[in-house]
Amino acid sequence: MIPRLSVIIPTRNRADSLKALLDSIDNSERISGIDLEVIVINNGSSDRTRELLAHQVSLPRHYQLLALEENLPGKSKAINRGLDVARGDVMIVDDDVSLHPNCLTKHVEAYEQGSYSAIQGKVLPGKGPEGESADPRRLREYNIPLIDYGSKMVEIRGLTGTNMSFQRKVLETVGRFDIRLGPGASGFSEDTEFSMRVRKKGFKIGYTPHAIVYHELN
Repeated sequence: MIPRLSVIIPTRNRADSLKALLDSIDNSERISGIDLEVIVINNGSSDRTRELLAHQVSLPRHYQLLALEENLPGKSKAINRGLDVARGDVMIVDDDVSLHPNCLTKHVEAYEQGSYSAIQGKVLPGKGPEGESADPRRLREYNIPLIDYGSKMVEIRGLTGTNMSFQRKVLETVGRFDIRLGPGASGFSEDTEFSMRVRKKGFKIGYTPHAIVYHELN
């Protein structure tokens, strides 16, 4: 059986950012031996997201792109809608990031290099090494996560939904995200609560500095 990676993207009213993210996935390195699917969940957008996705789904790709609707507000609801149809190991990214070309590959490789069942990747501000970058003097002003635990793979306690993945066995054991939490509900902590359940079930969470996404500057 060919391993499968399911990339889940919850989105709401960020059509331009979503287009940039999908472009970065299109430009990603192909993962040897991995059948890739990308699942975008439109969480009640009122901009041109629906039209964008209809066009994107029609384009030829080396992976399957699936567009779903979840009209009830809440990032956790949207993620769970994606988890309902995901067929493999899961990666979750926010709709206002772009992927380094080898980000997907490095998530997959991280599971081969250690004893981790969930992986947190690096999140850097800006549009990539050759694009817009953040002023290091203003990092506290940007309302975005900055995730960098150093240059080596290490065990960590929690995941941040901006750039994280977990194996299929974690989903089957831990279950889905708490719809009472996260943007559109309480506003935060859906990934923290999920991480707590992951650890309680005995799974280890690892950080890799090699799986990088770049977060838009607000």
